[in-house]
Amino acid sequence: LAFIWSWAEGHPVPANKPSCVSQNAAGRWQLASCTERRAFACKRDQGWLLTTTTESWAFGSDVCAALGAEFSLPRTARDNKTLQEAKAQTAVSDVWLHWQDVSGRGDFPMPPRGGGL
Repeated sequence: LAFIWSWAEGHPVPANKPSCVSQNAAGRWQLASCTERRAFACKRDQGWLLTTTTESWAFGSDVCAALGAEFSLPRTARDNKTLQEAKAQTAVSDVWLHWQDVSGRGDFPMPPRGGGL
């Protein structure tokens, strides 16, 4: 997938270690250490749900599932914008997205389908 509308300037840059994708306050995607604590972007049929819990990326699926949602990521520019708008209605600025560079070499496997997408 080529999310050319989504990456922050200078991203993605391979980190030579596993990195995870987050959406920053401006709505752009960036790589970060998967151990950093952030809220999660969860998706339900009704739209985006942002967690109040902040954890490392690995907890995303469990945290979203506990809320009846799926850990997800935007797949269109419009979806990315609605996530950014959902963040603007809360105190959340950065959220984890369900995508990562497992190898640390910039090899992004196809992200999982889910979250009502």
